[in-house]
Amino acid sequence: MTASGCSARRLLATTNPGSTRHWLRVEWILQARQKNMQVFHFTMDDNPSLTPEYMRDMKASYSGVFYDRMIKGEWTNAEGAIYDMWTADTHIVPYDQLPRMQRILGLGIDYGTTNATSAILLGLGEDYRLYAIDEWRHDSKADQINLTNAAIVEGITKWLDGLTLPDGMRPMPEWLIHDPSAASLRVEMASQGIVNMFPANNEVLYGIQTVASVLDSGRLRVSDKCTGLIGEMSEYAWDPKATENGEDKPLKVNDHSVDSLRYVVCSTETIWRPYLNYPVPDMDAK
Repeated sequence: MTASGCSARRLLATTNPGSTRHWLRVEWILQARQKNMQVFHFTMDDNPSLTPEYMRDMKASYSGVFYDRMIKGEWTNAEGAIYDMWTADTHIVPYDQLPRMQRILGLGIDYGTTNATSAILLGLGEDYRLYAIDEWRHDSKADQINLTNAAIVEGITKWLDGLTLPDGMRPMPEWLIHDPSAASLRVEMASQGIVNMFPANNEVLYGIQTVASVLDSGRLRVSDKCTGLIGEMSEYAWDPKATENGEDKPLKVNDHSVDSLRYVVCSTETIWRPYLNYPVPDMDAK
């Protein structure tokens, strides 16, 4: 803005914090005195217009590094395990102990040719928790065979047709949510008559944040039939080289099943999010 009668210019800007190596922090905030800048630190608790209910919901929506940044307002590096709240004792449920499902929300599919293809079935239980119910997975390296797109789709559909939940229900997903880069798989699914499909929301950091929040709150559990996913959860990690450059990126290893989980959780959020306002029934709380 230019004041009347002078040439002074002023820029007012706000930002959420990120990595400690982010260019904005390194080149501007840390050099505020040299650049004749003033830097202020606020959190949502400083905003009198926000209701306690809104602040409670926002604080419940973040965990780990995302909580430090978005709630506490700290510049923090994403390091180590991405889902560091994951524990087998808390999050893994025997398949035969799954509760009755209110809805079978979707099947998230991460597609690979030389890498693994994983499909995670997500349900909403009567206890208002999300459940990764079961997993179909083909790893061309481990299985020593490459499947065509037709064979992958046939394998997934036959697997779905043969599934039965502990209560006798056949869990058919409302949506098949596929890797957005897997155009050839989408064409094959369409050719086999599958119409309830759409490309996944692939905002990686938002998806990781969403999965982390429901894990941390105890609202997401994984059945012991999801062996590929269970194997990846504790191994999924931030890329230290990207962190050095001020970026948040996961390492592109051990990520096929976690990606399929992220796809289906994030892409069905508008369906399951309202149910999280309901308390977990005492009879099912563990």
